Amino acid sequence: MATNRVLLQAAAWAIVSGAAFAASSAAAKLAGVRLPPAEVSLFRALAAAIVVAAVFRLDAVDWRRARDPGWHAVRVVSGVLALIAFMFAVTALPIAVAQLLLLTRVLLMPVCARILLGEPLSGRLATAAVVGLVGAAVTVWPALTVGGQLLGVLAALGAAISTALSQTAVRRLSVSNSPALIVCIYGIGAAVLLAPVTAVTGWVTPPASSWGALVALGIAAALAQYAAVAAFRLGPVAYIAPLDFTGIPIAAAVGYLLFGDVPSRFDLVGAALIVGSAWYVIRTGPPGTR
Repeated sequence: MATNRVLLQAAAWAIVSGAAFAASSAAAKLAGVRLPPAEVSLFRALAAAIVVAAVFRLDAVDWRRARDPGWHAVRVVSGVLALIAFMFAVTALPIAVAQLLLLTRVLLMPVCARILLGEPLSGRLATAAVVGLVGAAVTVWPALTVGGQLLGVLAALGAAISTALSQTAVRRLSVSNSPALIVCIYGIGAAVLLAPVTAVTGWVTPPASSWGALVALGIAAALAQYAAVAAFRLGPVAYIAPLDFTGIPIAAAVGYLLFGDVPSRFDLVGAALIVGSAWYVIRTGPPGTR
């Protein structure tokens, strides 16, 4: 059974992952102005693997220690589908809105973990996830009334479904694989799947003005994935998933600073519900810890 100290470490990694993911979303939005979603997805996946391998100098990336190839395949395929869909969503919607819709996966992840991994699901954590989702709905509501954003909304919801399966696979893989190995295998596998997609959709050579955003995208994506794997190694899905909501206020701040997305009263009310639900999860922990 996880101790309170270990759970706090898991929460810290989850919050770092959320912040890094918000940063990678901003970089993707900047790069997506001139590049198609599939190509941005390819750069994101491959750059994250390269960054992790460079940081660890391949010491932690021992390919002979890779385990559970079937779960790696589930992770790669579902992750690629989620990545393409979200890259499209983040270019069509404000960053905070896209990330809020993506977080509907929080309701799906504990269910996936219960069915596929046999992890327990308590009523109080399910309630916390629902409260956080209500906060997300409050924040996203104004965007749903804006014309021309329907495809972006549908893409973000599709990304949420795929991400729920992908992150459940990460939880399973974290039992038998190191975080660096999981990120590198995913990056290479995703690049293999995305390369032909970019050929079909049309390759666009990145202009010099886009390389800064692409480099930032790779670094932020690597940190987000590594931190997420570290969090799932230390805590169960039902505990980690609601903490993803903490990335929403961060995404809203990034959107305001970089793109002039001014938070509305809906954003403030939603953020309060989101942060409150996340704090409740951190304070109470998963079943059996109190």
